[in-house]
Amino acid sequence: FAAAKLQAMFLTSALGAWNLPSLPVPEFSKKVTARVHSIFSVDPLHGSLMNEKNTLDEALAENAARLKREVVENKQLGFKSHIATRAGLDVQAYTPQEAQQAWVDYKKLAPEEKRREAQGTLHPQSAKIVRQYLLWQAVGIAYDLDVPVHIHSGDGGEGQGNLSRQYPYNLENVVRYPVEFPQKHVKIVMIHGGYPHVDQAAYLTHIF
Repeated sequence: FAAAKLQAMFLTSALGAWNLPSLPVPEFSKKVTARVHSIFSVDPLHGSLMNEKNTLDEALAENAARLKREVVENKQLGFKSHIATRAGLDVQAYTPQEAQQAWVDYKKLAPEEKRREAQGTLHPQSAKIVRQYLLWQAVGIAYDLDVPVHIHSGDGGEGQGNLSRQYPYNLENVVRYPVEFPQKHVKIVMIHGGYPHVDQAAYLTHIF
């Protein structure tokens, strides 16, 4: 890292891989010369909320409390989401009623369907709506706390994700948050710069 002259890096929660033990950020930061910053990944939280909470209201309350705590108390510098591969970047401004119905429909899925959805090999509409609704809440909290939201964009990621919905232009609704005027200037970071669709990422940045 020193030879490459890396001055700083972002890590999400821990450093590791599927078949290796994770290394906590504080421990890792002692081993490198670069400054290490931590950013909170909201996606695993979404998964646990969707399966552990009985009602959507409970999930929203837990989500809000956790996100605020991570920034205010744990000094996370922002949030990160892989919504692109899980439910697509085309995040919609669903109404509370639509989200409530999606929650009910998701709860009715068979255990095998929920398992496949969690693995990214099945994309039921109900799960898409719930995940996007939770992200929409996170974006609002990020605005209130004045922290950025890092969103994976462009090619890449793991598993059988929603490849056709990873194009940067699909982020338009998030950038326009809350879609209706007046819009709020949320700090959105397009991780990977939308590569290889950098033309879309560049034009989206230019317009907004």
